[in-house]
Amino acid sequence: MAKYTYSINGTALSTSTGLLTVQTAATGAGSVVSVQEIMLGGEAGSSTVARVVFNRPSAAPTGGATAQTAEKLHPASPTATHVVATAYATTQGTLSTNDVLILGFNAFGGVVRWLAAPGEEVIVGTQGAVAYGILRSRSGTPTVSGHIVVEEA
Repeated sequence: MAKYTYSINGTALSTSTGLLTVQTAATGAGSVVSVQEIMLGGEAGSSTVARVVFNRPSAAPTGGATAQTAEKLHPASPTATHVVATAYATTQGTLSTNDVLILGFNAFGGVVRWLAAPGEEVIVGTQGAVAYGILRSRSGTPTVSGHIVVEEA
């Protein structure tokens, strides 16, 4: 199984646009992915609480995706067939009521790292339909840096 990493480099959190949105392929490779790690480090100039969630949206984003290039953890891995977007041209996804993960931390130099235990990875997608997982702030808009690690199943 190929693993990919996506970076977050000095980006201001938003409560309306996903920090990163994982979008699966409809079928075949990349139609099911697992999120295995999320790490965020705060760069706020004063004490600022951020509540960042990973969520399966109730309404999908629309329009063209501004996709980030996948970085292969193993250089011989195939090119990723899923997409991780920083924004969508028309509308951003609508967060559902239930969050899969809530990563709360003080962005004034604080760091939060979620690392899935074996068998506890967050799965996005199924065969036959495009699926989404959104990493977005529920509250707070400080600047953060970090990464996520995604594996194509």
